[in-house]
Amino acid sequence: MSSQPAVDRDPSEYRLTLHAQQRRRERDIECSEIAEAIRGGEIRQTDKGHLRHFVYELETADPPMYAAVDVNAGKVVTVGWKDEKAQPR
Repeated sequence: MSSQPAVDRDPSEYRLTLHAQQRRRERDIECSEIAEAIRGGEIRQTDKGHLRHFVYELETADPPMYAAVDVNAGKVVTVGWKDEKAQPR
């Protein structure tokens, strides 16, 4: 049995921080895309126990986008592209 708590996949359980809102606008990422990443993206561990990356392959973009989520606090802390050097869309 895993010692990791279950991660909620319901986007309505998470709120975007001011920082995440700013990055979303700068990086041209829609709120609906963040919701899709939370709902169906691959969950990746980070070096911080409470932080997860929800990585999602968008049909309209390469590389994949991600939402960094503090699952304990229920906050999306930032969003971006897995390879910031690439030109999404």
